[in-house]
Amino acid sequence: MQRLRVFIASPGDVTEERDAASLVVSELHRTVGKREGVQIEPIRWETHAWPDVGSDAQDSSTERLGSMTCFAA
Repeated sequence: MQRLRVFIASPGDVTEERDAASLVVSELHRTVGKREGVQIEPIRWETHAWPDVGSDAQDSSTERLGSMTCFAA
């Protein structure tokens, strides 16, 4: 099974849109992903990234999230 991780991030004033994007990605996993053999996982900085003590938050988050191909809209 292939794994597709979709990183969702945005400015703080569009929380509802970020939540909606997570729901869409989860629904794609339940429908298209299962049918096509692809695990589609929403990744959000709120749930998947946290800084180390004394570390730069961006560097720490990037390191924890791993290498990902990013697309911006």
